[in-house]
Amino acid sequence: MYGSREIEPRRSRFAAKASIWVVPLSALAIITAADLALRGGSGVCVMYAVVPALALLQGADQRRFHLTGVAAFSVCFLLAVIRGREDALASAAGVAAVMVVCGIGCLGRLRRLADTQAVAEVVQRALLRPLPSRLGPLRLETRYLASAPQAQVGGDVYDAAWTPYGIRLLIGDVMGNGLGTVETAGRLLGAFREAAYDEEDLASLAWRLHVGLSRDPGVGERGVFATALLVNVSPAGDVAEVLSCGHPPPLLLRSDGGVEEVEIGSPLPPLGMLELSQEHVRIEVGLRPGDGLLLYTDGFTEARDADGEFFPLARHAACGEPEDLVQRLVDDLAAHVGDRLGDDAALVMLRRHEADGIKVDDHVRHSATP
Repeated sequence: MYGSREIEPRRSRFAAKASIWVVPLSALAIITAADLALRGGSGVCVMYAVVPALALLQGADQRRFHLTGVAAFSVCFLLAVIRGREDALASAAGVAAVMVVCGIGCLGRLRRLADTQAVAEVVQRALLRPLPSRLGPLRLETRYLASAPQAQVGGDVYDAAWTPYGIRLLIGDVMGNGLGTVETAGRLLGAFREAAYDEEDLASLAWRLHVGLSRDPGVGERGVFATALLVNVSPAGDVAEVLSCGHPPPLLLRSDGGVEEVEIGSPLPPLGMLELSQEHVRIEVGLRPGDGLLLYTDGFTEARDADGEFFPLARHAACGEPEDLVQRLVDDLAAHVGDRLGDDAALVMLRRHEADGIKVDDHVRHSATP
C-alpha cells in the first residue's frame, strides 16, 4: 500500500461540481418563469439555447452537457405541445442546434484537455513517485495539493531512499512558476535519487543537489532556486539528523500528542545559493517509539483565510490520532482557505513504529560544522 495524494481540497471539488449544475439549471428556471409570466410574447423563448452553452462554460463533461441540453429541449417541447406555441418549437430546434455545434467543437476540446491532464498525471507520478507506507522502522504518509484543479505538476517535491547511511528524505520547494519550475523540480529529484546513496553526510548531499541545479545554465538567468529540507534517520529509527537549506523547519510529533518546532538555528541558504554559506548547524533529534516528524512546504504555513490569518499548522497537528493526521490536516487546510489554495502544498509525515526500542535522548542536539 502507498500513501495517497490529494490534488485539491475537498471543498473546492464540491463547489466546482455544484456550479456545473446550479448555473445552467438556474438560468433555465429563470428563463421559463419569465417566459410564462410574459405569456410568450416577448421573445424570451430564444434564450433557452444558451442553457447548454452555460453548462459548457461551467466545465460540464459530456454527460452533464447532454442532460442540461435535454432539460432545456424538453421545456421548449412541452411549451410547444401544451400551449401550441410555434416560437417554443423553434427554440427547441435552436437548443438542438447548439448542442450539435457545441458537442462537435467544445466537447472535442474537453477531451483533448482530459488527455492533457492525463499526461500531466503521468508526469506528476514520474516526479513524485508514491512512497511506501513503511520504510524500515518508519511509517510514511504523504499528500500533495495543487493550487488549481488543472495544475497537476508543480514545484513542490518530496522523495525518500533507504541508503547505506540510513533512511534519507527530501522535501523541497522550487521557486518560480511555469514549465521551467517543473524542469527544475525534475532535476532536483534526479540529483537526490543519485546522490542520496553516495554522500556520507547531509552537508555533502546538499552540495551535490546544489551542483545538480547549477549545471543548468538557465537557472541563474531565470532566478530559480529551491528550498529543501534533508532528513537522515538512523537504521534503528531512534535518531534523525535534519539539515535545512532555507526551508521551513519540521514539526516534532511526540507519541504523547505534544508538538514542537525543531529549532534549526543557522540554516543553509537555498539550493542554488550554497556558495554564499560558510557553516551550518548539525541538528539531531531523538525519536522514541511513536514519535515522528512532519515535513511540509510553505503552501501550508502561508495559506490565509478570508481575514488574512495564516493556517496554524502546529496547532492543528497537535489534535487527533496519528493514523488520520495527514488527511485531517488536508481537510483543515481546505476549511481554512475556502475555495482555492494560493500555492501548491506538500506534506510528508514519518513516524517511528510503536515498539520497544532503545532509550534515546529526548533533546535536540546542535553542533556547528564549518
